[in-house]
Amino acid sequence: MQSFTALILLLLPLTLAVPSPQASSAPIVPPNPCTTKCVTTYKCPTTWPDSCYCYNNAVALCARQCKQEPLPTPKDCTVKPSDCMVKCETVWESTYNCTAMPFPDSCYCKNKGTTVCAEQCKEKAPVLPLCA
Repeated sequence: MQSFTALILLLLPLTLAVPSPQASSAPIVPPNPCTTKCVTTYKCPTTWPDSCYCYNNAVALCARQCKQEPLPTPKDCTVKPSDCMVKCETVWESTYNCTAMPFPDSCYCKNKGTTVCAEQCKEKAPVLPLCA
């Protein structure tokens, strides 16, 4: 038992020194308008977490193509959106058909849907892409 306690006490400072992936002090960088427009050309799956990883890859590729510096902050694909958000955003898209709109209208429409759905679902709104 003493060796176990000693091991815990030895490792405790190391675990406290490793930053949590969520506890970053770096500012969140949204995709700029060029990156946002480019991302609309990618078709990603609708299943979680594949949709999140695909979106992050598309943003990274587009940001490089658009020479965006610093690169946009990737979405956290370890946190699945709530059922409320998924349902609300699906209803929003089917009602307003944002993806069929030309850019930047499609971006504004999608951002508005995300904001409205976050309010309805009592969730914190995510960082939204910049449209213009």
